[in-house]
Amino acid sequence: MNDDNFNFNDAPPQRDPERKQELLPPDVYHLQIEALPGGVVDPLCLAKNQRTSHLEVKYTVIGGDYDGCSLYDNITLRFDDTEYEYNDPDAIVPPPLTPKLRRNYTEAVKIGRAKVRAILESAFAIDPKDQSPEACRKRDIGDLLKLTGLEFWGRVEIKKGTDKYPDKNELYCVVTPNMADWPQSDERGLVPRSNDLRDEIPY
Repeated sequence: MNDDNFNFNDAPPQRDPERKQELLPPDVYHLQIEALPGGVVDPLCLAKNQRTSHLEVKYTVIGGDYDGCSLYDNITLRFDDTEYEYNDPDAIVPPPLTPKLRRNYTEAVKIGRAKVRAILESAFAIDPKDQSPEACRKRDIGDLLKLTGLEFWGRVEIKKGTDKYPDKNELYCVVTPNMADWPQSDERGLVPRSNDLRDEIPY
């Protein structure tokens, strides 16, 4: 690569806008998570609503026909519920909170925290009902960047797009040990139980 960062002759052409991105078919996948920090001090990114902050993450498929394929997610983990003074029109503050927005943002954080908990439980094979000291210790990571590298199981679906946005993959749910999709070991290796149940029974 040329040492001159401002010489773009060796840069690849942009992706063909007419070429549709290949989507993962809906299924349970073995995934590895990578946290994409928003900053050096604070890994969370401030959302456009200026009230919630989320962790940007990348999920990469491990093994199988789609090994190396990735999808992205924003996990909401913080909500600024401060009641600001709006007397100064020049003050840079988030928009006012309505009761509906407060409920929506609070629920978004609740869902986001539940997702991270499920990822940890899937990665460490912890039953959600397990409240043992060891299980509690593994759920207390101390640093969101420690999520990077963890491997877990997740059900991926296709989210229908709109006129403005194309269809895309989304992590529909994280598979934990109490669920039917939790992988079991057999002669084919680790497979989700639900996949095993879908096999035809020979007669």
